[in-house]
Amino acid sequence: MTYVSLNPEGMQKVITDLSGYAAKTREQHSSVASANERNDSPVELSSYLQVIAGSASALEDKAKDLQARLDSAKTANECGLTPVGVDGMISYYIPDGEADTSKNALAFNRVETVRKAEADAAALYQARHSPAGRSSDGRSFSQILDEMKEMRDDPLYSSRLIVSLGEQLPLVEGDYNKDGAKRFVEIMQVARQSCTAETLNSGFENLSHILAAASRSDVSGKRVVSGTELADKIYQASSSDYGSRLTLNAAISEFSNSTKIGYISHNPNERPAFFGTDFLVNLAKAYEKDDVSKSKGPSATINLSRYDGDVLGSVVLAMGEDPRAVLEYMAGAGEVDSNGNWIPSEEGQKRWDMLKQRGWDTTRIEYLISAVGAASSYRNTAYSEGSPQYIKDADARATWLTSQGIRYMTEEVKKSDLTKQMKVGGSLMIANSPEEVTAVANEIKFSDQSSGPVLQNVEDTRLAKLIYRIMDDEDAARTIGVGVGAYHHSIIDREMSYDENRTRENLAAQYQSVAATETFLRNIAHQRHDDKYGDAKDQYDERKQSVDRAVGMVSAVTALGVGVLTVSWTPMGVALATGGAEVGASVLGPVVADAVTGKKPEPPVAEASEGDPSSYGMLHMRAYSDAAKYNLLDERSVEKAKAKGVLIDGEGNPIEPPLLVDDKGNPVSVDDKGNPVPPTDGEGKPVQVHVSDNLKEYVQSANSWANDVRRANKGEQADATVEMIHSRVGDGVNHAGVWVSDHFGGSSSLKE
Repeated sequence: MTYVSLNPEGMQKVITDLSGYAAKTREQHSSVASANERNDSPVELSSYLQVIAGSASALEDKAKDLQARLDSAKTANECGLTPVGVDGMISYYIPDGEADTSKNALAFNRVETVRKAEADAAALYQARHSPAGRSSDGRSFSQILDEMKEMRDDPLYSSRLIVSLGEQLPLVEGDYNKDGAKRFVEIMQVARQSCTAETLNSGFENLSHILAAASRSDVSGKRVVSGTELADKIYQASSSDYGSRLTLNAAISEFSNSTKIGYISHNPNERPAFFGTDFLVNLAKAYEKDDVSKSKGPSATINLSRYDGDVLGSVVLAMGEDPRAVLEYMAGAGEVDSNGNWIPSEEGQKRWDMLKQRGWDTTRIEYLISAVGAASSYRNTAYSEGSPQYIKDADARATWLTSQGIRYMTEEVKKSDLTKQMKVGGSLMIANSPEEVTAVANEIKFSDQSSGPVLQNVEDTRLAKLIYRIMDDEDAARTIGVGVGAYHHSIIDREMSYDENRTRENLAAQYQSVAATETFLRNIAHQRHDDKYGDAKDQYDERKQSVDRAVGMVSAVTALGVGVLTVSWTPMGVALATGGAEVGASVLGPVVADAVTGKKPEPPVAEASEGDPSSYGMLHMRAYSDAAKYNLLDERSVEKAKAKGVLIDGEGNPIEPPLLVDDKGNPVSVDDKGNPVPPTDGEGKPVQVHVSDNLKEYVQSANSWANDVRRANKGEQADATVEMIHSRVGDGVNHAGVWVSDHFGGSSSLKE
């Protein structure tokens, strides 16, 4: 990228001088031609006059060229695209590989975008206030709004349009001294009137997108508005008028509901449509101070959703796609104690108390729980300072907020009032608390299991109670299975990465822990189903089987890693935050069952783990593979493995399970998001990755081998490692089963 700097005053003087000289040249050309004509053209001046005209045109073209460059530099500077240099120098930029032309300067420095925003703002204001309802260019109010669709998600266009609205000369009495935000809200109100109970007016939808785009931090400068400033202006423009509040509430909600992208990214640069973090945080802080009664009033139904004046509810909804905003707002200020736990400030604690006691309806409670679920994805992350994902003390703040969310869902919300959306939000909290889930399943204290901050004031029974409440939902069960499985997968890799830890005892202990965790979740799910569907046999078997498959994700992801989830198909919400993670991976969004079990293929675990839930075939296979990898098998077992074609090849090297292959059947590895490594083949074509058709057969063969070596012939000794793995996995299943039975049997209070 090349920055071209210029002195704006000096450049403008050059342009003015050139334009003036060109004008004088035109005058002289006209004067000479007229004088010659008045005297009957005694001299042939056509060639001479042509030279003068050409020179004038050249001067004019040069002036226009320089003006375009100056305009580009001014626009880029005033919109925050380029900085001010020393001595007031401003600049425009040209990308690498592009020529420094006025056309490129205008294009790459967004001059035309700014001009269009200004023109549309003027037209919109004119059309709204003119007697004929049209702008000076002949467009109607609705026509202008509809034509904004192309630019509605452009932050520069959107921000400049709002600011430019405030620069329009008043056309009606009483419209003086209004800024752009005030006029924008008024225009949104007019557009809202065209919405119906069943449909959303396209113009209103475009305006909601424009508000969102303008709220981002992508632009700044004199001719645009920052997200923080826009939040203040929008609050001032809407808070005192109930109709404006309702309109703003609807705009934020409809945008947020229509732009769900299925997963949440910690990196704002990866999210195509969203409200700015600073905008959401500051708008929430502004509206939380309003008396709740100001939100009450006549409601309006738009696009099948009902709205009142509670703008804070819609802001919380929007935060559900922005975990950074949730942490900044809901965890607030505070400090980290000596144990790494978050201690919120008094203001922060009061804010959370206000949110949970606000008296919201079911829909807004869904928003709150979803937002906390999103924020829980910052648990076990450690992004470096300066990265877009970084938030100071994010892990501690997210852990504290997750604790509050779990308590809220088990204390303030009745089991019978839990909706699917609430269960999915709660599943994110549990999925991002795998250390605590594992600790309960294995009867370990939270503090002994965790390497960082732990859930506060959340005892083991409360965690189990929330799991019980939500495990009847397949999406929730799948999400939890993925989160817990990713944790176990990373822990096993970490524990076995050191030579001194590569013992059969340690390996068996790790897989005992996984078996206990999966059994804990599975048996709670079964208990929930027995209680809910025990009398409905037509639903019982099918639903129980679905959740069994969902819980089977624990073994699947433990054995195969999270990459398998995104191969060949893209289920919503499977994106995981692995950058900088200490342990496991944070689940960023729900693993939606329809995306897994619909028309797309199931993950291989679903088939591999069918049958007796206590068999855990996939888990055993992975444990035996690790035993082979770390040279923990005896010689007889190795020879049997070679003969059977599992675990060990003919050269004595460990065999990786046939997990992923390309179109030609060749093994393929993937990164944490399921992308093939390398992404292209030898011919430069994208690699297509598929789950191997041989995986299920391999799992069966590996477990058949284990049964063989456990049945030692007379005079032979069974493989100690295989025996220990088999025994310890069984212990994990039994112990977790007893815990669930003891705590959820009969009329246990945990089932309330």
